[in-house]
Amino acid sequence: MFAQNAQPPSISRLESLPPEIRRHILLTLDLEEIFTIIQASAIFYQQYLLDRTTILRSSLRRTLGGAVIVARALHRFNHVRMLKKRGPETYEALDDFRHLLDASHSQPSTDTQLTDDEVLDMVVEYHSLIRPVVEKYVEWALDGLARDTGTVGEPRSPISQTERVRILRAFYRFQLYCRMFGSQDDAPSRAYRTWYLEGDIRISDLLNTLVPWEIEQLVSVNYFAALKYDRIFDSIESDLHPDHPRFADQVRPPTPDGAFELDNVVNRQSLLMGTSSRGIPLLHEIFFKVTDHESLVATMQKAICLPADLRLDADEFSCLDQAGWERYQDEDEKAQLIGTPLPFRGDSESHLGTQGNFPPLAWTLMWQGKYSLLFGECIPDWTRDAAYVMWDAERIESTGARDKLEKLAPELSLDIFDYT
Repeated sequence: MFAQNAQPPSISRLESLPPEIRRHILLTLDLEEIFTIIQASAIFYQQYLLDRTTILRSSLRRTLGGAVIVARALHRFNHVRMLKKRGPETYEALDDFRHLLDASHSQPSTDTQLTDDEVLDMVVEYHSLIRPVVEKYVEWALDGLARDTGTVGEPRSPISQTERVRILRAFYRFQLYCRMFGSQDDAPSRAYRTWYLEGDIRISDLLNTLVPWEIEQLVSVNYFAALKYDRIFDSIESDLHPDHPRFADQVRPPTPDGAFELDNVVNRQSLLMGTSSRGIPLLHEIFFKVTDHESLVATMQKAICLPADLRLDADEFSCLDQAGWERYQDEDEKAQLIGTPLPFRGDSESHLGTQGNFPPLAWTLMWQGKYSLLFGECIPDWTRDAAYVMWDAERIESTGARDKLEKLAPELSLDIFDYT
């Protein structure tokens, strides 16, 4: 019963629709829209609860687009890592993981079914971990683009769906790389621990599924992380130096526990690589949980480490290393040598999910519309400050970035063998 003179809550025309139509509406929304509507409407919340997993499955695919398969590959690899010993289940999980890697250029079809547990886990990971850090990256990258093109203060359009998919794929791949080869939950003294399945999974298992501009997108995400940690190292260098009074009670040598010589260039670079390979969880903690300088020092003191295996750094992907990679088959080398045309074919999510996998405009401008296998060290860092390989043609044109990229093109060699 309502209190005297109280009015029953009004029901909007949208809420008064038949249940089957309300369900259909929920199936057309992305995750952010789902969470908004169920928080605003008790009726839609009840409708959501009746078919939660189906709605979330549809919403997850709509949100991630072509990145959903990479996200599932990450989820499957996390499952592999939880297995404590080799056995049939281990290799079955590995086979499933490799199958997902091979399919990472395919568009998710209606018959690609995610299990209920996968849907719920992937929604939680996206909403609580991936999305907030991606938003920080987008803000940073758009600011960098504005500075680089002289468009600071001008209106900027929200990122498009194709830009979102490029960035999401790069972030999921970055996290997958870190989980496969990075320093995960290791103390610095155990940073060189190798995983028990090291012999079964190699870097080439993942890199061979990517085309060069996708690897450059991955390198760009790692550049963002490394740049963040490099600036943090500057701010905490004295706090963690072995001579700081906080370590006065420890006998040395050796270097006091929790102390790092961040003023040593060589040591700093190695620690930067290892810390960056911690992956997205540490970035999330830095962005959203650190509240002051002392909490930053405490967080980084636990997180700083040497590389465990893969160094996700542009230097690791040097031009010399690329020349010797087994991924360069004869046809690829031939295409590079003869400068096979690789024109820009437009921005479309379907172009991000086929074996043809067409490059973004920035990539074709940098390489003068010709096929190139180079990335990483072969491309200057300022292109990553503006995240050029992430943007659609419309953004490149509207910011005037085309001229800058066309001027860069003659400086880049189209012949990989110039570096050998």
